[in-house]
Amino acid sequence: MENMLDQWWTLPPKNVVHRLKNRCKTKFSRMDQHWDWKQVCHIAENYKITISSLMVCWNKPSDDTWKLNTDGSFMKVLNKTGDGGIVRNKNGDLVMAFAYPVHFYTNNFSEAYAALIGIS
Repeated sequence: MENMLDQWWTLPPKNVVHRLKNRCKTKFSRMDQHWDWKQVCHIAENYKITISSLMVCWNKPSDDTWKLNTDGSFMKVLNKTGDGGIVRNKNGDLVMAFAYPVHFYTNNFSEAYAALIGIS
């Protein structure tokens, strides 16, 4: 098996292994293009997840405007997608809110659709 993976690793691009290689390079930024399969497996097996947080604040809109914040999500396990949003005025008071299930199965589409519904 190891020899087969080594052979795949050295093949020209455009195969499944190279897609894996590109994902590894993205996930493990210090990965060198010339690493062999053993090095990649060693790094992947010993990878430690880094947890970080970022404080996010809501900024009030300027006078005489409203602010729309939306969110969309997709839960693959449940095969469910949902959108929602909230509109607030310059004081942060609720003007309106919405939430509902939709039938689009990607996060990006759901996010964009929520924004479209919010401005409609």
